[in-house]
Amino acid sequence: KKGRYFALCVDLKGGIVMQENQNLAKSMSELCASVRRLSDEKRYDDCQNIITRAMMDYQNSPEPHNLFDIILEKTGRHMLAMNHFRAAWALDSTYEPAIENLNSLGNPLSYGRLAFDESDCSKNKATDLIIDYDSYGIGHVVRRRVK
Repeated sequence: KKGRYFALCVDLKGGIVMQENQNLAKSMSELCASVRRLSDEKRYDDCQNIITRAMMDYQNSPEPHNLFDIILEKTGRHMLAMNHFRAAWALDSTYEPAIENLNSLGNPLSYGRLAFDESDCSKNKATDLIIDYDSYGIGHVVRRRVK
């Protein structure tokens, strides 16, 4: 959800209103684009440097954690990556890329797709997973078969 960053401000009548913080949204969008480009070039050390700097600058934003876990995942550190996916989700439980990454990499039927930002998230919220019941009535989560 682009532009979901808000700051509390006091209006002229003394009431508190929320205003969109365009600068933060732009910074996070640029960060995601930079990390995507560097990751495609396999420059993971450079990615880690800019992400850790962003974590210090934007401590309450889920984006740096989500990006860091992508780099950890790409460098084979799955368990540590899962910690950062959860941290991103804990900072903002509505942040779709963290949810998408947790769903795609955090289950036994992982399909390995990584979401750098909202543009990578599934447009269709329907899942390709179904519950298939065996002859004993036990449900098993399986992928739908493509016909």
